Amino acid sequence: MYKFFYKFISLLAIIIFGLTSNGLSAQYDVNTNKWFTNLQDALGEADRVYKLDLSGQGLTEIPSEISSFTNLVELRIGDNLISSIGTELSENSRLEYLDLSGNLIKSIDFNNLSENALNLKYLVLRENSLTEIDASINKLKFLSHLDLGGNFIKNLDDEILLRFLKVLILDNNNLADVPPMAINAPKLTTLNLNANNIEIFDVRVFPSLTALDLGDNPLKKYNITISKLEKLILDWVDFNELELYPIPLTMEILSLEHCNLTAVPAFIYDLYQLEELSIMHNEIVSLDPQLSECKKLKLLWVKGNKLDEEIDVSKFSFDIK
Repeated sequence: MYKFFYKFISLLAIIIFGLTSNGLSAQYDVNTNKWFTNLQDALGEADRVYKLDLSGQGLTEIPSEISSFTNLVELRIGDNLISSIGTELSENSRLEYLDLSGNLIKSIDFNNLSENALNLKYLVLRENSLTEIDASINKLKFLSHLDLGGNFIKNLDDEILLRFLKVLILDNNNLADVPPMAINAPKLTTLNLNANNIEIFDVRVFPSLTALDLGDNPLKKYNITISKLEKLILDWVDFNELELYPIPLTMEILSLEHCNLTAVPAFIYDLYQLEELSIMHNEIVSLDPQLSECKKLKLLWVKGNKLDEEIDVSKFSFDIK
């Protein structure tokens, strides 16, 4: 009786596994990870197109045929000649990744994307001709990564609120202040403000920020008291013109390249969590043995300084490059 019972259970398990496996096989599409790069080829199996790359094809507008790809998840259409975004993507309700970098776009009304834009998580608009972003971007409620670098942006609407935004890239624009949309994003972990016109950084309300790039700004004053900050870039900031404040003790990676430094700043020695430090391309002539007090320091970049003698690496427990 027991032998029959166990044989029955084993057979039942095999049948269930077979049915499950067949079900999974039936649901899996081999096109899931396939990139289509030719629009006409893609139209031949429109309902099985998940990734489409039309970059660098001389397009002057987003092809209306893209609306046929109702299962499209990733669309790359950068390095073209597109100057505007209409309603061409309003039917692509599954779209999560959109790259429109390297085009000629001057403005965007995100309302054109309709309610179907709710799934969009990753948006790249860098190296266009944008001068501002208005609050219609709030339509993209679940956006987590936004790249607006390399534009001419002076203003970002104060009413922008992206609650799920984690990465905001605004390098190489014309911003004079830290935009409220960055301050108001509760989940923001990475903020890139490199190469703008920011003179004062005095923001202390970033609850989740771990990485900040303020390099190549005409900073006169900063007060960085961000509790979770781990990575800070201040490259090309003239420390002779800067009113220095302490840097968060949580710092793990710090870059001070091209900063007109003549010595390692004293606050460095207090950064007990510091693992990597770059002081490349400054005017530093010697390394203070006090650096050995940075117990967790693993890597020090010094190339491009005026070190007056060969470094005695035996004094330090970290690698020197």
